[in-house]
Amino acid sequence: MERLPTKNSSYNNKEYWDSRFYSEEEYDWLGSYEQYQRHLDDLLHPSDQILMIGCGNSTMSSNLHFYGFKKVTNIDYSENVIERMKKKYSELEEMKWYTMDILEMKFSSGSFDTVIDKATLDTFLVGEKNPWAISQEGRFTMDKILQQISDVLKPGGKFISITWSQPHFRKALLAKKKYHWSIEVLTFGTGFEYFIYVMRKGENLSLQDQKIEENSYSTSLHSTTPTVEEDSEDFLYSINV
Repeated sequence: MERLPTKNSSYNNKEYWDSRFYSEEEYDWLGSYEQYQRHLDDLLHPSDQILMIGCGNSTMSSNLHFYGFKKVTNIDYSENVIERMKKKYSELEEMKWYTMDILEMKFSSGSFDTVIDKATLDTFLVGEKNPWAISQEGRFTMDKILQQISDVLKPGGKFISITWSQPHFRKALLAKKKYHWSIEVLTFGTGFEYFIYVMRKGENLSLQDQKIEENSYSTSLHSTTPTVEEDSEDFLYSINV
């Protein structure tokens, strides 16, 4: 497909997304809203203030609005897509759109009941060569994002992350006491399984997840990331991390 880049690292490149969003009307990673709707219906409340990070041109926010979750704030670092989406959904008055980098969010602490990520975190990890030993740069970037997400959540709020990444890889990044949340893992999909991580702020990590944090810290002290030529596989096949 024309929209696919030649290198996976392009998925973490603003110029790639600006160019893609200029002509692409919409695209939904990880399947349609209906595939995971039952989980969201259990997790969300109509009064929730929801933040969608890296919204892109996905239909997810409009679907949330249609099913009664109307207070959605959308951010993306591509001004192209924010302006297009703002115009496309101008009749949805409670929907907000901001050009904003999730590495430098500008919201006050405790602004949202729920933060939703749908494959956005994955794009920051496509350049990793060893899913068992994330690079120092990769860990630093993810930590910066996750600390901000925890900060903008209200006490009792939820961070919902929808991804291809399997628990033995992703929990190593999510399971940290300093984020002040617990972790629950849900799944959906037929033929290909996707994962929904639900972090609840104000709850403690389970003993098992505390052990993951201890092990990941030990691994990070002793790991090295091999130098490997960049491949040209599609994003889907580089997202185990």
